[in-house]
Amino acid sequence: MAEEDDGDEPLLVGVEHLSDLAESTHSVGVILLEKKSDRSLPLTHLRKKLISCIPSLPSKFIFCTKQRWPILESQESMIKISTVSSDDNVVYIKHKYDLPKIGLKTRSGLVLGFVFIDLSKKLHQMRSLVSEEIVMLMELNDNYVFLDANGWPVRRELEDKTVVMEVINNYCVTIASDMIQVENLISSDLNYKMSSVTSKSLETPPKKKIKKMRELTFCTSKDMNRPSSSSEVSCNDISLQSKQLLISYVRAEAAEHALHLKNELSNLGFSVYLDVDEIKSGVDWQDSLNYAVSNCQIFLPLITPQYGETQWTNREIKLADVLGKYILPINFLEHWPPRCLAIQFATTQYIGWKTPTQISTDIAIYGECYAKDIRYWDTKYITLVAESIADRLHQIVDNELERLPSLKRRKTLMKTFCGKLPNGVMSQVSEESTISESRRPTVVICVHPCQILYAGEIKKWLNNEGYDVWCSTDRDISIDDSDTLPASQDSNEYSKNGATEIDNEYIQCFQEKADQADVVMVILCKKFASSRTCQQQVYYCEHRKEIIPLQLEDVCLPGWLSMLIGSKAFQHVNQKGYKKLLHSQIQRCIDPTAKDSLQREINLAKSNAAISHIKRAIKNPASIYISGSTKFYNPKTEEICKSVGLHLNQLKNITIVTGGFHGVGETVSNSFYKENERLKKKHQVWHILPEKDPQDRHLQARQGTDGRFEIIPFGKTLFCGDDVHERETLVARSFDICILIEGGPGSAHETEQFVWNDRVVIPVRCTGGAAGGKFNVPDKIFQLPQGVNEEDWLKLSSKNISPDQIGQSVTNIVESLLTRLLNEDRASMISSKMVFNSKSPKTPSPSISPSTARPSLSTMKTVLLG
Repeated sequence: MAEEDDGDEPLLVGVEHLSDLAESTHSVGVILLEKKSDRSLPLTHLRKKLISCIPSLPSKFIFCTKQRWPILESQESMIKISTVSSDDNVVYIKHKYDLPKIGLKTRSGLVLGFVFIDLSKKLHQMRSLVSEEIVMLMELNDNYVFLDANGWPVRRELEDKTVVMEVINNYCVTIASDMIQVENLISSDLNYKMSSVTSKSLETPPKKKIKKMRELTFCTSKDMNRPSSSSEVSCNDISLQSKQLLISYVRAEAAEHALHLKNELSNLGFSVYLDVDEIKSGVDWQDSLNYAVSNCQIFLPLITPQYGETQWTNREIKLADVLGKYILPINFLEHWPPRCLAIQFATTQYIGWKTPTQISTDIAIYGECYAKDIRYWDTKYITLVAESIADRLHQIVDNELERLPSLKRRKTLMKTFCGKLPNGVMSQVSEESTISESRRPTVVICVHPCQILYAGEIKKWLNNEGYDVWCSTDRDISIDDSDTLPASQDSNEYSKNGATEIDNEYIQCFQEKADQADVVMVILCKKFASSRTCQQQVYYCEHRKEIIPLQLEDVCLPGWLSMLIGSKAFQHVNQKGYKKLLHSQIQRCIDPTAKDSLQREINLAKSNAAISHIKRAIKNPASIYISGSTKFYNPKTEEICKSVGLHLNQLKNITIVTGGFHGVGETVSNSFYKENERLKKKHQVWHILPEKDPQDRHLQARQGTDGRFEIIPFGKTLFCGDDVHERETLVARSFDICILIEGGPGSAHETEQFVWNDRVVIPVRCTGGAAGGKFNVPDKIFQLPQGVNEEDWLKLSSKNISPDQIGQSVTNIVESLLTRLLNEDRASMISSKMVFNSKSPKTPSPSISPSTARPSLSTMKTVLLG
């Protein structure tokens, strides 16, 4: 009887509209069924009700089942309302198009647009339609391939035999849009003709040329013993055309500056190489770096505070120097040379991002804050810098510019270069300078003057062993208290305290000796680790030469040192027989047969394969990594973690990734996971653990007695890496954003890896620990990232706001960073003209502080917001 009464009660039914991706919905309205028993009526009744009660309804629509399956209009009379309504009395509808709506995206997941096409049409018909309707692809000149549902490329000659249905995946068709992606996807046995896919066809044609540039085929005096490298070289067996200019930059600090500068230089008639346009994800980073640097003639580094202190820029500048590229820096710093590149750049002429007069003018108009803020580079100044570059290069070609004298490279430089040389570039060693020549092997010892006596002992011993030895203390050098690195290596502190006098004569001597060396030995002590001069020496030698560290004192390696020479155990003077082991290491570094060992290539290939495995498994570029303590020390930390996980659900289609340990990672991801369940969203939580670790970590994670880690009970677990330290390296290269909450020495090391790989770290500073600045965590993480609201950023340091406010601020910051990253990826697919017109910086009003004004989000915001 009660059931009959219930059946006579009215019933509210919600109506939600499905987007083209089934997970995304928005509410259309509600309707009132006169009684619950009306749920047994057919859908035709509901359609009439909807049309009469909801004016905002699409003119054409179809119903969908609970599983989001489309229902044909002819089937509506046979299906009851109760069949399609959810447990919450929600009915789903979808816009009805005359033809299916199919999106087009890149392999990285960037959606380029959509077309309407019959799924039975051939691929070549879709190509024609795409060329007409998707503006982003116009500049690619039709040079892309479709990938089927397995990710396999479809050759052009097979497009007339392949239907759209075969390549569609979740309402989207995927393309590979550049020649490096195509080359990696299509093996040589497919006989795919790459001749039409050249860098020339991909390059944006300049709008105007004020003067036709001469061929830039000059050499600097560093190249006297080497042939010019300006000719074409091969990368992965593809002959690629050389470009004149390459812009090198730190992505987190100067990505937009690089895009704007490229546009201005292109307008002046130069061909410009920029990684976002031509090096895509999924390509081996070392090969990409080698290809980029070896295929340019002029190397233009944008010297911002972190330049040279990230893995990419550190390698690029050294390879450019070894290959003899003409290096013309664009300086964004108040003091020259930059702290970590002082030896290389001490005598190098640069072009300032603004002249002193321009800065003074801006200070008078806008104030010092804006005038000196390198995040804001007005178009007028970019244009002037581009013209200055053009003038400088014209003078070089015309031999009108008197350059500062530089060192002539020794024949041993490329012979002893420990980095990976580009394909087709051979060590430039003449017959008379082979291993059989009469000269003795050369060792350079980098040592702090406080250990000069011990260095003398090592030098005497090596001389007796048949080596020529030069110590960094063999020439007088002033190292006193003013040379000590500040406890904080923040760029502003460096500007105040780090602008010491440069001894050019000593620097030239050190350069010459280091370039001649077969191997470099570093004697580590506490004063060495804190010395700015010693830091600069290591930065110069690393990657150019094999470095052998020798530990003289027990010292905790600072982040910069561990990133350069590694943090694993090495020889200690207290170790029995350490000299014999050192001698063996030196011989291995010098012997050309040992140098040809494949171990380095094997390790690199293994690392790249692991990173590809992680990205293939997670399949979401919008992935956020969580790092922090394995147990809570701050009483508010646990609530903050829960709040962060809860609020991150506001963002659409993001993935939370942890290191699989207890504490911060587990709490944030579990909160995110449970909120996903409550909202009935697709679960997107991953945990990345190594297979095992020799250290007992059962209190930190789910680790068995054999050292192997167990599967996490919620989300998905991925095993990658041989130990925890290797896992830290892999995740730092795989994800763009890391949230740091509390954290000890392990989290600090993980953070160093993220900074070294030019990633963004969001420190919840109020929780203390590594996030609060302890354990030598890089100060770079506390600098306000581009595009982030300063008010949100400052809240992370406040101890007087609630966990809920912190969670919301973290979410706002993540949203801003993801939007910026998406815009950068989008820019790589759009012509330069379109990008720069849309992103050209505007001169701010004097009443608005650029450091506090939150930038408006692009239309891509809808992709992120739930």
